[in-house]
Amino acid sequence: MGIWLVFCALSIHAKEVWIEDSITEINLAPYVQVFHDSLDLPPEMVLKEMNSVKNVPVLSSTNFGFSKHYFWLKFDLSNQTLNSFDLVVSIKNPHLDFVKVWEINPNGDLSLIYLGGDGMPFYNRTVHNRNMVIPLVLTKKEIRSFIIQVDKRNASVSVPISLWSAAEFEKTENISLFAFGLYFGSMLVIILFALFVFLLVKQRIFFWYAFYLIFLALYLLAHVGVLFQIVYPIVFWMNDYSRPVFITLSSCALIHFIRLLLNIPMLLPKWNKVYQLLIGALLITVVYWVATPWWHNQQTILYLNIQNFLLLLSLITVLISSLLTFNKQRVVVAFFLVAFAAVLCAGISIILVESGLINESFMAVNPLFIGSMIEAIVFAIGLAYWVKVNDAERVKLIFMVENAKKQQVNSYITGIEKEKTLIAADLHDDIGSRLSHIKRVVENSDPEDVDLAKQISKVTKKVRKLSHKLSPPVFDDSDFLISLRHLIFTHQTDATEINLQLFDLPMKIEREISTQLYRIIQSQLSSIERHARASQVDVQFFYHKDELVLAIEDNGVGFAYNKNNPGLTLKDVLSRVELIQGVIEISSSKKYGTSVMINVPISNDG
Repeated sequence: MGIWLVFCALSIHAKEVWIEDSITEINLAPYVQVFHDSLDLPPEMVLKEMNSVKNVPVLSSTNFGFSKHYFWLKFDLSNQTLNSFDLVVSIKNPHLDFVKVWEINPNGDLSLIYLGGDGMPFYNRTVHNRNMVIPLVLTKKEIRSFIIQVDKRNASVSVPISLWSAAEFEKTENISLFAFGLYFGSMLVIILFALFVFLLVKQRIFFWYAFYLIFLALYLLAHVGVLFQIVYPIVFWMNDYSRPVFITLSSCALIHFIRLLLNIPMLLPKWNKVYQLLIGALLITVVYWVATPWWHNQQTILYLNIQNFLLLLSLITVLISSLLTFNKQRVVVAFFLVAFAAVLCAGISIILVESGLINESFMAVNPLFIGSMIEAIVFAIGLAYWVKVNDAERVKLIFMVENAKKQQVNSYITGIEKEKTLIAADLHDDIGSRLSHIKRVVENSDPEDVDLAKQISKVTKKVRKLSHKLSPPVFDDSDFLISLRHLIFTHQTDATEINLQLFDLPMKIEREISTQLYRIIQSQLSSIERHARASQVDVQFFYHKDELVLAIEDNGVGFAYNKNNPGLTLKDVLSRVELIQGVIEISSSKKYGTSVMINVPISNDG
């Protein structure tokens, strides 16, 4: 028949499990006889073969690694007390394809008492539990024997088998379900928070973090059998079909998340291509797995080995690239390395368990849950720090841009002032002097031509007046208001009344602010004089709540204000307002004239 016994490292042999009054949990591995074969043999033939062997080895390890065989387990329970016991035999592995349990009757016949596994719809199993759970009743002085067939071919096989009192099993199961609720509830909160932050700040890194956690949570829910029990209890093939998809998509999202977290595209552009190739290769394996379900039974082990190889390459890649960027972002990399270490330890533990190198029964808690929760928390803290650093960089960049913009405006204003100074000098020293000379020549050559001399004199005065307007104002703190009043006086005419109102002005105003405000008032008054045809102009200048407020209103003809094309005069005003970090509001209409209000933040130190 080609039956191969599983010779274990321990040299002990199976014996009856004696039930005592104090029973809570018993690891059945030392009491279980085991062998395996590639053929689906009848249980009667298996039992006969096992009885023909004098010393059948026991189950020293509950993990067999990857295998293509059926496994058979045989054990005896003996109640030597005068009490009856409600017991539960549990195989804590929700991913066994088929589990069949027969009781060996005293006459040697076999009775099928349990049928389970994820190779059939969930509600077709004898007991509706995510694991393989066989309830038993052992009456006083009773001995019962059982044989179990486990079918998990073309995959990793583990059979962590235990005997429980029914009460203790129910208590432990309730605690496990409560722990699952806390774990996945916490995971859901982190996912929702990450998505909320993504929608709020539009940072892609939060989306990929949430995407990673979603598929990690789905994988873990499938890993513990909850998805099979709740989400797709009828579509039984989904349990084995979905887990490789979930873990691969989760890994792709994690790699992309780490790529953004470590700023790989900017710091290591060549390594960024490696990241993209790994993500592409993993996605190809997902597409292949989804598109070829008929090959799963034959190629599962090969597929899983390829998947594990790509995941190993990914781990090596992110580890090396993180170390290469350590000097440039120490804190971020430190967060990553802590999370990486937690997941790496969990991943190595799972691989060792599935390979049969570590007994699963030694682990009270699945290392994937511990590692993933540590990782999620560390990455959440790391993301908070990442946001803080990026905000600081963004503020710094905004400051640099604003500073450069201010310098540009300052250069523009300075250039204008220099040009005005040169023009004023030319008007005063050259054109004014020439006009004065022409006036003297006219007066000396033709004393009777008084009108021409007067006209030349008027032009000379206008040129000199224009020269003074163009010259930059030079005054100290005490001269500013005097210069301002003089400016208003020079623009007064019989046709236009200009009212100046000053309220609660501080004793000291920065020279840069006073100079630019003076120029703005000068520019506006000149514009009103040339275009507005106003009969009344009000200039109000006051201090209110750490702001200097300048309001200039006229009852002239108004104009059509266009923010995108303000005109040369207004462009000069807007540049000066921007230079002193002020805010300007302009409103104008044909019926009501024009109103300009400027608010400039200052600190009133006296």
